[in-house]
Amino acid sequence: MTVSERIRQIIRVLPTAIVLWIGSHMLFGFITRKPPFWSSKEALAELAWNGAIFVPLMIFILVLSVKKYQSEETK
Repeated sequence: MTVSERIRQIIRVLPTAIVLWIGSHMLFGFITRKPPFWSSKEALAELAWNGAIFVPLMIFILVLSVKKYQSEETK
């Protein structure tokens, strides 16, 4: 797999990872009755810190899922 194919895969799954990141943050904030992340600078900083960890991990998981799905599809 070339670098351009890997970058293409990352770009393809990036919106999904971002939606899962924001959605999970909002859902768990709702469950724990925390104020929304846009209500304060501290909450935005927490969101950014969580995103620095969550988004690359989610991209890795999604790329592996896509690769596994494609390999099962070609069998």
